[in-house]
Amino acid sequence: MSDGKIDFSVLDPQRDPDRWNRQVEATVARALARRQGGAFTFTLLEWARPALLVAASVALVAWCGATVRETRTTEQRGPDDAAWVLTRWAVTGERPSVASMLEVLGAEPQ
Repeated sequence: MSDGKIDFSVLDPQRDPDRWNRQVEATVARALARRQGGAFTFTLLEWARPALLVAASVALVAWCGATVRETRTTEQRGPDDAAWVLTRWAVTGERPSVASMLEVLGAEPQ
């Protein structure tokens, strides 16, 4: 690295005005050609594949995350776990029978 000044004179459009005007005119001509040729439909078709790819990627990541989370919670606590059943009863206001209470708590009903 050097502490010398950088020469930006090469980027100066006034250095070669004819070349600069040709570049500007070519850019404008391309923009107008795209605009006249059904650009809206073309733009939608052009962006369809990347948009679908992003949507599929997001869906895949969300699905994998949900699967991993579900696997972890069911490994730690099954749906027949006493805490889950008791919580469900408390939340729904359900009044379980004595036999189902004993079954959840691990006792055999007689």
